[in-house]
Amino acid sequence: MIPKEKIEEIRARASIVDVVSGHVALKKQGSGYVGLCPFHSEKTPSFSVNEQKEIYYCFGCNEGGNVISFIMKLDGLTFPEAVRKLGERYGVDVEPEKSAVTSFKDSLYKANSEAAAYFTRTLYSPSGAVAREYLKGRGFTDKDFLNFFGVGYAPDGWDGLVTCLKGKGISLDMAEKGGLVAAKKGGNGYYDRFRARLIFPITDRTGRVIGFGGRALADDAMPKYLNSPETVLFKKGTVLFGLSAAWASISKHSAAIVVEGYFDVLAMHRAGFTNTVASMGTAMTHGHVRALKGCGGPVYTLFDADDAGKKAALRSLAVFLEEDVPCRRINLGFGKDPDEFLASKGAEAMKMAIIEAGTLMDFFFDELEEKNSMSTPEGKRAYFDAAVAQLALVKNVVERGHYVPRVANAVNLPPDTVHDAINGLTQGQSAKAKQRGLDSSDTLFKPANSAPGRFAGRAELTLLKVILKHPDLYSKRVSAAIDEFKDSEVKEAGRIVASYLESNKTPDFSVLIGELKESRLKAWVAAAMINEDDGFVIEPERMLNDSIAKILHFDRLKPATLKMIHDLEESGRHEEARQVRERAQRAQSVKRR
Repeated sequence: MIPKEKIEEIRARASIVDVVSGHVALKKQGSGYVGLCPFHSEKTPSFSVNEQKEIYYCFGCNEGGNVISFIMKLDGLTFPEAVRKLGERYGVDVEPEKSAVTSFKDSLYKANSEAAAYFTRTLYSPSGAVAREYLKGRGFTDKDFLNFFGVGYAPDGWDGLVTCLKGKGISLDMAEKGGLVAAKKGGNGYYDRFRARLIFPITDRTGRVIGFGGRALADDAMPKYLNSPETVLFKKGTVLFGLSAAWASISKHSAAIVVEGYFDVLAMHRAGFTNTVASMGTAMTHGHVRALKGCGGPVYTLFDADDAGKKAALRSLAVFLEEDVPCRRINLGFGKDPDEFLASKGAEAMKMAIIEAGTLMDFFFDELEEKNSMSTPEGKRAYFDAAVAQLALVKNVVERGHYVPRVANAVNLPPDTVHDAINGLTQGQSAKAKQRGLDSSDTLFKPANSAPGRFAGRAELTLLKVILKHPDLYSKRVSAAIDEFKDSEVKEAGRIVASYLESNKTPDFSVLIGELKESRLKAWVAAAMINEDDGFVIEPERMLNDSIAKILHFDRLKPATLKMIHDLEESGRHEEARQVRERAQRAQSVKRR
């Protein structure tokens, strides 16, 4: 766990304008800065940064937060990863005394970094001519582009990397554990694992090299592709090639494209589809899908159109459904991989293929109908059983309902029969789990305007907004109203603000945002503080009193009762004031009946 004081030190050192301007062209406007949002496509700037409050907010897509949440969203990092990245940039050591495991990982990161540099140098050395010629034949000659992905070359020798690592003082025993070299039989030294291969460094989300993929130059060499073995850093089932290079684009477009191989990624990026990553020839796993979950939109599979590619797409469907991530399948036609398709058809044709991509579920049903004889009872039964089993994995009731008529029509049954069959498979789930799966609208704020959802009332949000902008208006009456908030997340925010004000501290909005758990609430608070032109500066006291009255139902009480409650609160007898208010409210409730 990162110490709280380290997090606060990073917030104090990391200027949000400095960090954001590294990714967004900011212009000074009034008391803040504006620019084009990095999280969605737009032509008119709607992304605002407030340097004094150290927060940002986009009025277009409603993303908001502080410097740490900006890095989390932009680079797809966890909170600790983002804190460490900022710590490295601003010279704050966030790590406690390192354990043996941490020290070993650091050494392996260094060895991988040295190996990647060695492979890149070798590509542009005389011995790399054969590799450069191969790349030229594939259409890749731009050195800057190749360097962006760290493409290198392992020469046709036995100890080039071994000699390099030894010269850098790196333990070859440790390098063997990291999959860079292999031990000779009999234990007499080491030899290079990768030889006569193009090298593609594989990185984690922060851009650190964790492994390598090697493509043989000779067509008859086996295996054609050789990846690093599993290590403490490299877990093939959780790693996607190109993720660090693609994440900003994935986040901006709210969509990711997954292809099979290294050259497919390079070809797609070169053609402008920079939100592309690769599963490195393996089927999509839960780890892969979770790595893309934060993109906020669908994942497009772009596997080869042959039988193997179709099977890979269908195998991945269950994983996408279980992770509740929308998925689509791009169809390029039989026998075409992305690299070939782009070379022959071009980027515009690829763009149209992406636009026309159907859902992976529709592709599943297409294949299921083709596989089974729908004119026989046996074929219909096989189709029905497989279709119901797949639909049972769909968590959203609207999405599930979209496919039910298709299944019903295919087997000439009423839709209710299909629903009953699905419910029979899902009865083992708890009612709570079912509800989570079926209700996709259970959010605190609506995406369109960051307004409150089902639970947060207007009066609650108005009160919170007023005291955020006018902390001098805070009182015990405000505290009592916060205790009556119906929405737990807004109540949490109110209590955090109240704790500042009761300690006679001015709220640090960057810290406040960091303490909130709900991301949509972070965005709402950021919007409330950045947007000054919203009427909350005109009559704040009246708005605050009206909100308190609504929350505590004071608008229903007699003036004499209100005066009694006020006097009790002013004298510090808050429990008695609460009891008087509750008795009066119960009496009003009885009268209304």
